[in-house]
Amino acid sequence: MVTPNQAILTTMAAIVLAILALSTLCSIEAQKGGFSVELFHRDSINSPFYNPLETTSDRVTNALRRSFNRVHRFKTNSVPTTAAESDLTADSGEYLMKISLGTPRFDIVAIADTGSDLIWTQCKPCSQCFKQDAPFFDPSKSSTYRKISCSASQCIDLERTSCSTDHSCQYAVSYGDSSFSDGDLAADTLTLASITGRPVTFPKTVIGCGTSNGGTFDEKTSGIIGLGGGQVSLISQLRTSVAGKFSYCLLPISQAGNSSKINFGSNAIVSGPGVVSTPLVKKSPDTFYFLTLEAITVGTKRIKFTGSSLGSEEGNIIIDSGTTLTLLPSDFYSEVESAMTSQISAKRIEGPEGLSLCYNAKDEFKIPDVTVHFTNADMKLKPLNTFIRVSDTAICFSFSSLDDVAIYGNLSQMDFLIGYDTQKQTVSVELIHRDSIKSPFYNPFETTFDRVTNAFRRSFSRVHRFYPNSITTTEANPDIIVNTGEYLMNISLGTPSFSVVALADTGSDLIWTQCSPCSQCFKQDAPLFDPTKSSTYRKMSCSSNSCENIQGGTCASPTDTSCIYSVTYGDNSFSKGDIAYDTLTLGSTTGQAVALPDTIIGCGNNNAGTFSGKASGIIGLGGGEISLINQLGSPINGKFSYCLLPMTQIGKSSKMNFGSNAIVSGPGTVSTPLIEKSPNTFYFLTLKAISVGTQRIEFKGSSLGTDEGNIVIDSGTTLTLIPSDFYSQLESAMDSQFNGIRAQGPQGFNLCYVAIHEFEAPEVTVHFANADVKLKTLNTFVKVDDTTACFAFSPAQNIAIYGNLAQMNFLIGYDTKSQAVSFKPTDCSKN
Repeated sequence: MVTPNQAILTTMAAIVLAILALSTLCSIEAQKGGFSVELFHRDSINSPFYNPLETTSDRVTNALRRSFNRVHRFKTNSVPTTAAESDLTADSGEYLMKISLGTPRFDIVAIADTGSDLIWTQCKPCSQCFKQDAPFFDPSKSSTYRKISCSASQCIDLERTSCSTDHSCQYAVSYGDSSFSDGDLAADTLTLASITGRPVTFPKTVIGCGTSNGGTFDEKTSGIIGLGGGQVSLISQLRTSVAGKFSYCLLPISQAGNSSKINFGSNAIVSGPGVVSTPLVKKSPDTFYFLTLEAITVGTKRIKFTGSSLGSEEGNIIIDSGTTLTLLPSDFYSEVESAMTSQISAKRIEGPEGLSLCYNAKDEFKIPDVTVHFTNADMKLKPLNTFIRVSDTAICFSFSSLDDVAIYGNLSQMDFLIGYDTQKQTVSVELIHRDSIKSPFYNPFETTFDRVTNAFRRSFSRVHRFYPNSITTTEANPDIIVNTGEYLMNISLGTPSFSVVALADTGSDLIWTQCSPCSQCFKQDAPLFDPTKSSTYRKMSCSSNSCENIQGGTCASPTDTSCIYSVTYGDNSFSKGDIAYDTLTLGSTTGQAVALPDTIIGCGNNNAGTFSGKASGIIGLGGGEISLINQLGSPINGKFSYCLLPMTQIGKSSKMNFGSNAIVSGPGTVSTPLIEKSPNTFYFLTLKAISVGTQRIEFKGSSLGTDEGNIVIDSGTTLTLIPSDFYSQLESAMDSQFNGIRAQGPQGFNLCYVAIHEFEAPEVTVHFANADVKLKTLNTFVKVDDTTACFAFSPAQNIAIYGNLAQMNFLIGYDTKSQAVSFKPTDCSKN
C-alpha cells in the first residue's frame, strides 16, 4: 500500500476522460498513427481463464475477491509503431497481454499491470518457479537476448539490483501481496501484434528473466508487463515511439464475449465533445497514477472528499485498471452510501462479502446519478458504473470501504475512453512483547507512536489468514515473543538440540522451520537447522496416514517415497519441504527441559512471504491434527493457556502453560463454549452482544456465521475486528458516553481522544455465550502517542476477530477436550 505523507513533485500530468457511449468509443478502430492492443475481460470466451461452468454470481464474487487482494500492491525504436496491437485479458483484477519475446519470437501471456514497472517472464532454467501451463521462455534460444551489465545505467537505476559473479545485473522485485520475482536483467526484442496484421518489434527492451518466482500468480500467466510510470515500464521504454501516450476502453462485464483495445501513441489521443481532463499528480512511488478527488455527488447531494492515506489534497486517489471496485476511506464511504440509500426506494438485501449496499434486482427502482468530481473534471457515471449485478436476484453498489485507501476501480471506468499522456502529463479519462528489550525485534529508536502504528499495520495484514508421549509435559513453559501481531516461541529441535525462534501461531497447524540446504529461503538472522546433524531426524514415508492428512502432503517423486508438504497462508506466505519426525524440546518451570520425541515437523527448503528474519518458521498452535497442541496428546489432555501482558510492560515476560498447569479456575472465571467448525485450525467462539456502559448492542453475526461460532479468538491479531455495521453502533455508543476531546489518530483507528492524562473509559462488557467478559480501559483504548488514545476496536469488512488487546491481563485457558475457553481477570506480570 502506498504510504501517507509522500511528497508531491512539481511535475503535473492530466488525465482525459471521454464521456461517450460504448457504441462510439469502445468499439472504435485505431486511427492513423500509433498502435492498439486488444483487451479481453478475464471471463471472455477469448480468455484462457474462461470457465463455461461459472455463473454470473461466481464471476462477480471472484472478481471482488481478487480486487480486495490487489489492494496490497498499493502499500510496492527504429521501427514504426503506428499499428501495433496485442490481446489483453483480465486476471486477478488485472489484464493479460499477449506479446512475444526474443528472436525467433516466443509467445507469452503476461499480466499487464498498471501497478508495477518491470517487464518480466519466467525463464529456463528455473530454480523456483510457480506452476505455468505454457512452456518457459528459454533465453539461450534467442539470438537477440543479452544480459545487462551491473555497471549499466539500467541496472543502477533499478531498485534492488545486485551484481552476479559474472558481473551481470540481477533484479529482485516484490509486490504488496508478497508475490516476487528474482532473476537476470536483460535486453531482448519485444513484439506486439498490429491491426494491420504486421507485427511491430521493439528491440533492446529491458526485461527481467525470472529464475525464482512465487506468490499469487495463476498458471495461465508467465509474468508481468509493467505499465506503470517508472523508468523500466513498457510505457516509459516506448516513450519516444508513443510520446508517452496510451489509452484504453473497458467493456461492461455483461459484454464479456467482446474485446476492446489498449492504444499507444497517436492512437491514444482522446479528444472531441464530452472530453474532460484532470491533472495526473506525480508522487512517490512513480509507478502509480495519482489523481485528485475533490468530491462525489449522489443525486443533488455533494459530499466533499477530505483525503486518504495517499494525501489530503493533491494526489489523494489512485486510478487503476486492475482493481474492480472503487475503494474509499470508511468515513467518506459511509457518507456516500447514506446519500445513496436515502434516494433509493427499494428493499435492501444481503450481498457478497465486501459489498455492503445491495438491493433485490427484481424490484424496479431508479438509481441516482453519481458524479465524481476530479480536479477540473466532472465524471458523470451511469448505473452500469455504480451498480453491479452479483446474482439473478441481487445488484450491489460498486463502491466499497477499505481502511483509508482510495482507488478508482475499473467498474467506474467502463464505457469511458481513458487516455494517459505522461509527457504532457495528462491522462484522459516469553510472553515477551515484540517491543520488549528482551525481544530480538526491539528497536530503541522507535517511539510509542511507531510501535503502535506498526502493530496495527501488522494486525490488518494478518486478517487475510482468516478467509480461511512418554514424558510429563505439564511443566513445559516456553518463552514467547510477540512478532507481527503473533508470538515467537523459543524451542529446540533435534539431537543434539538446536535452538530456533519461530512464530507461535494459533492460526495454523504445522510446525516447520527453514532447513539447510535451502533452494529458496527468506532471509534469516540465525543459522538454519541442518537435519543431517540430528541423530533423531528421519523423513516420513508418503504412504503413512499422517502424510495424507497434511496440507499438500504427497510423495516427493515416483522414485522418492518420502513425504513432502506445501502450506500457504492467507497472506500468500508459503513453505514447502520435507515432512519428518524429530525431537522437539521445550523449557519448563523446573528448569529441566522437556523433550518430545518423534514430533512431526516440516523441514522447509522453499519458503517466502511476510516472515521476519528474526524468526525461522512457525509453531502451529491451532486445532488441527498436526498442531503442537494435538501432538502433545494425552499428557496435556488438550489444555493450554496464556496470560498477555499490557503493551506498556515491555520489559517483562509471561508464560504459555500446558496440561494441568493450564487449568483456569477460581473466583472471577467465566467459560464459553469452543465451537467446532471448518477449518478446525481456528478457535471459534459465539459473540452474543457488546455492552458500552448500560447500552447493550446485539451482534447479528459475521462472515463466519450468524449464530454459533461467529467470531475467532486469536492471540496474534492486535485489534478486535468486527463487521462495519456493528462497529458503527459500538463506536456511536462509546462516543456518546465518553466525555473527551476527539483527536486524529493513525490509520486504522476511527475513534481517538486527547489523552494527556490518565482517563477511564466507559466500561465495556463482551457477552460471549455463557460468559460476560468485563474489559478495562487498557483493553478498550491504546495510547498511540504521548497525547492520544484510540479505541482498540475497528471495522474490517465482515470479519470478526477477538484480538490480543482485549485479552491482556486475562488468564485465558483453552480446553479442546471439553470444548471451552475460560477467562480470568489476572495481573499477568505476577502470573
